[in-house]
Amino acid sequence: MNRLSMNRLRTIVALPAVKWALAAALVGFLALLPLLAIEIPGVFPGPSYTPGTLQLLAFSMLIAALALSYHLIFGVAGLLSFGHALYFAIGAYGLGIALRQFGMELLPAMVLVFVVGLIVAAAVGALSLRVTGISFAMVTLAFAQAGSVLIRKNPGQLTGGDEGLTLDTTNVPDFLVGVLQTQNLYWLCLAVLVLVFLVTSWFERSRAGHVVAATRENELRVRVIGIRPYFVTLLTFVIGGVLATVVGMAYLLLQSNATQKLVSADFTLTLLVIVVLGGVGYRWGAVNRWCRVHAARPTIARIRVLGCCQRPSGHSPDSVIATAFYSRNALHSGCLVSTGWSCRRSQQAHRQKDCTP
Repeated sequence: MNRLSMNRLRTIVALPAVKWALAAALVGFLALLPLLAIEIPGVFPGPSYTPGTLQLLAFSMLIAALALSYHLIFGVAGLLSFGHALYFAIGAYGLGIALRQFGMELLPAMVLVFVVGLIVAAAVGALSLRVTGISFAMVTLAFAQAGSVLIRKNPGQLTGGDEGLTLDTTNVPDFLVGVLQTQNLYWLCLAVLVLVFLVTSWFERSRAGHVVAATRENELRVRVIGIRPYFVTLLTFVIGGVLATVVGMAYLLLQSNATQKLVSADFTLTLLVIVVLGGVGYRWGAVNRWCRVHAARPTIARIRVLGCCQRPSGHSPDSVIATAFYSRNALHSGCLVSTGWSCRRSQQAHRQKDCTP
């Protein structure tokens, strides 16, 4: 009886209307969170309405949105790109330069950076997609490294070099400036996450999304039926890059600075790890995984301060936390990814035993 009830519950939850209703309820709860006084010791640095907690949650949502944009390229199109951080850096540095050097208002500056991100993504994608596999990954990495070198050289004192670029708040609205306005920045980051999620969902359900998914599985069959996958794959690459640019602009408004690490290959690899651990091809996996990983940072930091664990040299905190969370979930579910096939076979064997009289 319990198993039958669980199957019915899963069937109801699997309905598209129920999924979207639950998603809307979750967004509504997150929108009301700054107005509530929720405390989670060990996860939140304070009540949910405090600037520190809102900053933590806002940053988590931005990186989750960035992982979603990478999900389009890696999870949907099956393209292993090592240069996705380049478009994120274009959003952050581009907005900072437009506000500081050109003296533009916030909205015109964001439109300009959006167009620049679109052009760069189209140009890089048009060149990179001429090759496939590891060659594609190396070409995207080369473009990202070129962007990193450009930022480090600080041409015309535009990027700030190794010191980074700070946000010029002269032309930024007052409701987005200062610690007291963290609540508004939190809502802005939530809106960015919802926007990226909606665009990603729409694209996956569109005709172009189905063509890209089919190309990922078998490009030859797609070509045989008369479809040229190059342009659709390029469209996917451009949409992912533009979404990363939008997230980068929101990141600058939240953090008020941008550093060279934003365009590093390590940052892209962090996104890759989050998408893979969350489940390749699953939108909620990328969002859920990073939010849980980033929310666990205060707990891991306290453990390390107490001397309960030491971080191995050569490993980043993100990889340590992600590995710990993934191992926990994998052990809880009863199998690791590497042994998932054998676990499925064992589960089928157990079901057959249960069915035998």
